Amino acid sequence: MDTKNIQSLMESLVRLGFSPAVEHQLLYHICLRQKEFAVRERKAFGADIVSYSIACKIKENGTKWTCTYFDAILRKEIGTEPHLLNGTDVAKVEERMRGINWQELAYVGSAPVIQTEDKKTWEAPVLADEVMGDLEALSITPEGRDVADILRYKYWVDTPLDRLIPNLSVLKTRLELSQRFYVLGKDSITADEAFRFLNNRWIQRQIQNGKKEKSVLEQKVAGHRKADTAKIRKKTSAKGNG
Repeated sequence: MDTKNIQSLMESLVRLGFSPAVEHQLLYHICLRQKEFAVRERKAFGADIVSYSIACKIKENGTKWTCTYFDAILRKEIGTEPHLLNGTDVAKVEERMRGINWQELAYVGSAPVIQTEDKKTWEAPVLADEVMGDLEALSITPEGRDVADILRYKYWVDTPLDRLIPNLSVLKTRLELSQRFYVLGKDSITADEAFRFLNNRWIQRQIQNGKKEKSVLEQKVAGHRKADTAKIRKKTSAKGNG
């Protein structure tokens, strides 16, 4: 194992703005002699989240490791308006979901033996069961189903529970932006710069969506005006003939 090369790779990732904690993932994959792999990291920018997948591979000579590119996925802050929907308080449902460590709840590895007599053992499962009931109550109407799906996405994405999110691909298209950034030595885009790039794209998309909505509204108004004008002309023509 070329420890100097591995150390150099670690340092290059830190210079790109990634946490030194990715070193553990690097060592894990390299010691298993995987020719290509990706290490992952999540960074918070205020209320926004960026998930990074950093691609690493061994060079053609079979001895040196390098980082070739990283994919960045921007997830903007998702707000939900506090209101009653289908008899369910949306704000309270979100508060409950926020209080559960879903990653830990879904963990099925070598967890400690469950102490069924300990009340704390049941706190998270009981709360999760209540949340599931709330989500089912919300989902009885199309509007409520959309809110429930967004809440699932907000708290379950990137956990083992994301497979339970209905219409996940549709939600990702609607709520995410992604881009691949190639690592080109000193000219490489850093993790923070990638966030700013994606954030700018998000703003552009919101502006374009606003223009589209305005265009549709203007077309509807023009259609109504055209119809009203036709009615007036018809009435005027009828009066003239009379």
